[in-house]
Amino acid sequence: MNRRKKVWLWVFVGCLLLLGAIIWLYPFPSNEKIEFSSYEHPLFYEGKSEFHGMMKDERLYIPIEYVRQALDKPVVYDQNSNSIIVTTAENVYQINMGEPFYIKNDRLIDLFYHPVLETEGSRWIAAEFLQTIYALSIKTYPNGAVHTFSQGFEKKKAKVKSDSEEYELNVRSEPTVTSSYYTSLQGLDKVTVLKKKQDFYLIVTPSGYTGYVPKSSLEIKGTFTVQTQKEREKREVPGEVIQPIHLAWDGIYTEQANPDELPNRPGITVLSPTWFTLVNDKGEIHSRASASYVQSAHSNGNQVWALFSNGFDPELTSKVLPTYQKRTKMIHQLLRFAEKYNLDGINLDFENVFQEDGKWFTQFVRELTPRAHNQGLVISVDVSFISNSSQWSEFYERAELAEVADYLIVMAYDQHWATSPQAGSVASLQWVEQNLQELLEIVPKEHLLLGIPLYTRLWEENNGEVSSTALTMEEAERWVEDKGLTPELAESTGQEYVQTTIDGTTYKMWLENEISLKKRINLMEKYKLAGIASWSISFADREAWEFINEQLYEE
Repeated sequence: MNRRKKVWLWVFVGCLLLLGAIIWLYPFPSNEKIEFSSYEHPLFYEGKSEFHGMMKDERLYIPIEYVRQALDKPVVYDQNSNSIIVTTAENVYQINMGEPFYIKNDRLIDLFYHPVLETEGSRWIAAEFLQTIYALSIKTYPNGAVHTFSQGFEKKKAKVKSDSEEYELNVRSEPTVTSSYYTSLQGLDKVTVLKKKQDFYLIVTPSGYTGYVPKSSLEIKGTFTVQTQKEREKREVPGEVIQPIHLAWDGIYTEQANPDELPNRPGITVLSPTWFTLVNDKGEIHSRASASYVQSAHSNGNQVWALFSNGFDPELTSKVLPTYQKRTKMIHQLLRFAEKYNLDGINLDFENVFQEDGKWFTQFVRELTPRAHNQGLVISVDVSFISNSSQWSEFYERAELAEVADYLIVMAYDQHWATSPQAGSVASLQWVEQNLQELLEIVPKEHLLLGIPLYTRLWEENNGEVSSTALTMEEAERWVEDKGLTPELAESTGQEYVQTTIDGTTYKMWLENEISLKKRINLMEKYKLAGIASWSISFADREAWEFINEQLYEE
């Protein structure tokens, strides 16, 4: 190639680079106009669209999936009854497919239209009915677009500047002038601004078009807040609960084990006797409740949140939880028990549940809580720390449970369980704090109680075999004294520790005493939790209750 051709080649390349730089720095506005939507009624939620509605009998219907995904509402289909289950903070709705009625908190209410339908391979809910359930504003615009806003959403009023460039008047599909557009504005037109993105506003025109225009083309005239006919439901804990809460579980496994009169244990605000257990696949519950127990607890100033357990039976649990009728049967029994025995709350202790049934446990809590609140009951749910154990941890939908239950109680123990292959602390302080920090990333601190163990394990190691025996605080202290041992602080666990070897067997124990109790309460205070929950009453003596009382309420 001769020298002249090389020069022209470099000039050509330079021009291309210069042109590319100009386009990059000064993008040319697109004049491509596209269809706003291929659907007659595209659905928008606060400006975002992924679904479409349909008209049936001159009434707008919205797909259930839109309610679940776009509105983020817990809507469940129950196959056995062919109905939609909707829960809010105050109400439970059962809406049968294609029927002109619905059931609200177990009361049938007639309508002159069908609130839910199944057609076109999808399930739909009437927009006007949706607005009776949730605090929503749903409006259909002249171009067919349907815009939904939650109560409290802030919009801005704006006017198009009369001196705007022509390309600035196009309502575009993306926040850039190089994107295609749906429609054009004129100077002095009024629009509604939904949000800001980069140098553009996302707007809605009076005819219903939604898209982006440059910020420079609009003059903001004011801000207004969406108001709906239905007020947003507020989440409130029923009754008065002393803060910080100290719930103490009371292991009652036979009716005869209920004392007629309870001692007045200082430092306890709530008692949770283990009274109710799921016993069969019909959803029937066995009760060991005692009216005199509750009366005695109330006379001591304690509330009673009776515990309901699934018996830690995953097979049985799986036969009950997925069915609305069986969940409702359990709820009705619990509410009758609560009324009969004058309970203040229910504590749910579901453990060893198949991971696929975790969503149904959450749904059970959603359906129980509004009905319980209407009866003045507090709902608390026991959960484990986050781990990779599917049936003992992963099935808990902790964030969702925290949204509906009044309190979550984390069972912050059994770091080393009874049959652990390695001796160790029931709950070292470092382990508790690390896991607590992880849990607080998804659970609000004001709705969380920290479980504390009032027991320890005496570990025996002999010829490579490890075994353990659970001891109460008093039994552990007596064992240490009998062996003439002096506990030492173990920095790795934050607890006092003893070890000795007798006849070839090594004994190890991480003690639960005033030192560990104080540190656990300090964690509760450090992270501003709602309180503590101790397992269990039978493992502690009066000195322990008095110490906890001093730490929680008298310092």
